Amino acid sequence: MEHVSMVRAKRATTNAAALVVALILLGTLGAVRATTKSHSITAAAAPPIAKSVGQVLPARNIRSWLRGWPMVGHDPQRTNRSPVVGPLHPHLLWTVKSKVPDAVIGSDGTVYAWGPRHLVALSASGHQQWLYPAWEGAGGPPAIAPNGEIGVLGSPVNVTDPQRSTLLVITSTGRIASKTDGLGFSKGAAPLMTKRGNLYVPFVGPDLVEHQYGALVVVTVRSGLHRFVLKGRSVDAVAQGSSGTLFALVEDDNGNASFLALSSSGSRLWEKHDSNSLLLVGSHGRAYTAGTNTMVAYGVGGKVLWRLNKSDGALAMALRADGSLLVAGEDWLEAVNSTGKRLWRLRLGKSSSSYPPSVVVDAAGTAYVASDDGELALVSRDGKVLDRLAIGSPRASSSRPTLALGPGKRLLVSATDGALREYGP
Repeated sequence: MEHVSMVRAKRATTNAAALVVALILLGTLGAVRATTKSHSITAAAAPPIAKSVGQVLPARNIRSWLRGWPMVGHDPQRTNRSPVVGPLHPHLLWTVKSKVPDAVIGSDGTVYAWGPRHLVALSASGHQQWLYPAWEGAGGPPAIAPNGEIGVLGSPVNVTDPQRSTLLVITSTGRIASKTDGLGFSKGAAPLMTKRGNLYVPFVGPDLVEHQYGALVVVTVRSGLHRFVLKGRSVDAVAQGSSGTLFALVEDDNGNASFLALSSSGSRLWEKHDSNSLLLVGSHGRAYTAGTNTMVAYGVGGKVLWRLNKSDGALAMALRADGSLLVAGEDWLEAVNSTGKRLWRLRLGKSSSSYPPSVVVDAAGTAYVASDDGELALVSRDGKVLDRLAIGSPRASSSRPTLALGPGKRLLVSATDGALREYGP
């Protein structure tokens, strides 16, 4: 969720400005190349339309799905917590020399991410599996369904017309399962994949989505059919609780920001004024938001359980298995328990609101924190630094650091030097 804090800054971008930014990004990405055994990523034609669409896996296989990192934030709750253990002393396994933030990981270790002019699938050893010719542009990162299919919003290369945006569902072998054109822009806001195989795609204003300022659209991966859950609001972040309740940070065309809860069908359950940019859902109906000045815990029915002043700004969050929160700012990491009491705080590498840190936590409670100065820190449950690792130069590119944990004690790092690296034990 660390990228969500940047979404609202992108909302006012005009189509012309979006095109300029996109072309700049295209020029700086460089060619994607896997360095392991000199395998390289090459251009490929568009994969054919699949003759059959895979089925959503039964509930017993959800555990396998979550052993990967199927979406930004790891799971529908956006906890940034993996059920697997990460490497305690990471060593480099392979490198891809291209800026590919918000990469996701399948249960078999396959990595999916946007490259300069394509969506790419890399094997667990960093080898190219397939390419789909498109680009993220003003779309968003990919998300993996429990049946292994990938949902993603992108555009034809170099195109920033919202009417030409394309919502794709792609099989794990690179075939197109479904394709929907002209819905609008996400502008980097992360889609949400549910355990039932429903993909919730946020659309961020001011570009119109069926004559709406913004929207939340749900796509059934199995069929490719879509419907609107919310209209008229720019949706900056979305998460889902274990009961199926949807939570969203939204803004209307007058700049009024809110935090609201929706049923899975889109019925509004409650709404609160909230201008925070980070969203995370815990257990027992709890939800947390954080941002520049405050951190808020909500209970059932939207009741405010506690509120903390964060004058130094929260830029990333993760939820540990014991219910405590990890919160990162520009140069600090702290743990807060479920009642809002600070447990510990320590100084770490320097980041900024433009290039926020990334925080993930593994099954053992070890936190991995990547900062904009090119440092990765491993932090124990009690707030002690276990290891530090250089993952790039300070602001060597326009890339913000992002992290993901995968099966086999793997750690995937999109580093500040514009490279994607995977580490193992």
